[in-house]
Amino acid sequence: AVGAIICAEIDIFWLHLLLHVQPFYRWLHAVHHRFREPNPTAAFAFHPLDSFIQALPYHVYVFLVPTYCWVYFALFIFSMFWTVMIHDRVRWLPELLAPAINHTGCHTAHHLFYQYNYGNYFTFWDRLCVTYCDPEVLPDQFFAAKSQRQPSAYREVAPLPHSVE
Repeated sequence: AVGAIICAEIDIFWLHLLLHVQPFYRWLHAVHHRFREPNPTAAFAFHPLDSFIQALPYHVYVFLVPTYCWVYFALFIFSMFWTVMIHDRVRWLPELLAPAINHTGCHTAHHLFYQYNYGNYFTFWDRLCVTYCDPEVLPDQFFAAKSQRQPSAYREVAPLPHSVE
């Protein structure tokens, strides 16, 4: 299961990045990004081919690595659960894990700015490829997706990315 998640993370990052390149964005992924402010409904609002492409890493993995059917089913359920969680705009993650996990704040920044945070579960590839956007730069209306630290403990954050203004 861990191998499948790692494989999916790598593949989905690159596939998702490709889906943000024209004409694929216009043809397929724009349907999902009609939701500038993510919500649980947006978690499943995809063009059918876009949905297939982003699920493909899981299906290919089980053909390459023998996987027990119940593990495959559990991965499917976990993936669906995760998709809803990153679209619900409520940050549930402990502060210690936030820098490494692509939580709802990261995905909200992705929907708002379009050009950041393509990862599925982790921020590793976004940080490596310089496509990471810290969710602390989100406008105040997204307070539930941000850190729950007290305002006095906030570190200095970068200004909003240029695509918002």
